[in-house]
Amino acid sequence: MNSRISIKKKVKVIVNGRWEESFEDYYNCWCTPKELYGKELYEAQHAKYENVLVFKVRYCNKIKDMRTTDKNKFIVAFDKVEYAVYQVDFKANSKDYVYIKAKMVI
Repeated sequence: MNSRISIKKKVKVIVNGRWEESFEDYYNCWCTPKELYGKELYEAQHAKYENVLVFKVRYCNKIKDMRTTDKNKFIVAFDKVEYAVYQVDFKANSKDYVYIKAKMVI
């Protein structure tokens, strides 16, 4: 774990009588960013996912809650770039590490 990320959650708030979407800080943690490789890389390219990173983070209740809520509500801020979360992978329900797969927001 050598990099710091900030996970943000999309929320809707009423401003001047209108709904507006914004992102609020959800969780900050250390991670190991990785690139896709092998079969996962080819599947992502086939699904038109480019610029995908995998963030390996330690298991905790906040990360566990990301599985039960809508994954499209989260973004990861890493190295001044935002990534939209599309999968939270627990690798056979392991309670050691979780892999957050996210694609770059362009």
